[in-house]
Amino acid sequence: MLRKYKAPVVAVSFDWGKGQVFHVISHFWAKRSQAPTSRHRQPCTDFPTNGMGLSEKGVEKVLSQVKIQPDTINFGQLQSAATATKLIAQLCVGSVRGAKLQH
Repeated sequence: MLRKYKAPVVAVSFDWGKGQVFHVISHFWAKRSQAPTSRHRQPCTDFPTNGMGLSEKGVEKVLSQVKIQPDTINFGQLQSAATATKLIAQLCVGSVRGAKLQH
């Protein structure tokens, strides 16, 4: 994908019937738990601290609320879950906004 389209993920969306189709061309979902580099294998606490700018106290609060022990997932797994969740949330918000504009 990267060589051919100069992007690791190629996506397209289009209206279909009363909804919208979002199609991703890549191994986006299959790669969600891979840890190809040492950074991806680091503790999950490194992602919210370094990737999202949370304080250590903030990270502790989040982990206790979701009942996850830091040693059960790694940086790559948490990063993948967070970015996939953000994508789905953005698609949902876009869909709702689009529906409001049509009415």
